[in-house]
Amino acid sequence: MKALSLIVLTLLTLTACGDSATPEEKAEAEARQWVIEATAEMWRFDFEASDITSVTVEEFATCFVDKAAERSPRSGDSDIWQQAKTNALNPNFEPDDDQQDERYEQIIYECGADLLTAQELVRGGFLGL
Repeated sequence: MKALSLIVLTLLTLTACGDSATPEEKAEAEARQWVIEATAEMWRFDFEASDITSVTVEEFATCFVDKAAERSPRSGDSDIWQQAKTNALNPNFEPDDDQQDERYEQIIYECGADLLTAQELVRGGFLGL
């Protein structure tokens, strides 16, 4: 079922980036995918070390970045993903949002509760957040 959801999401993303998409929409979709991939790579070792197999690290990263975007002070901005990518690539970037760390911890917990088994929650340390 989760694999089917990922396929549908991929098809929707590809459809959104078809010939009818503007250059800005294509750039935004590409930046979103970059953010998902970068997030997945950041968590890949921990995911594998915790033997999480019910979802892929990419599915977990997608859950995280989508929920983070929904709760971001920039939610709704037309370039939210391009800005997120720019910030991630800037070694001097410091968020001006005092609530970001707390919000991110909550989102990680929520994605864990939504996507992982009880055993994976324990092995991955999600219950300690």
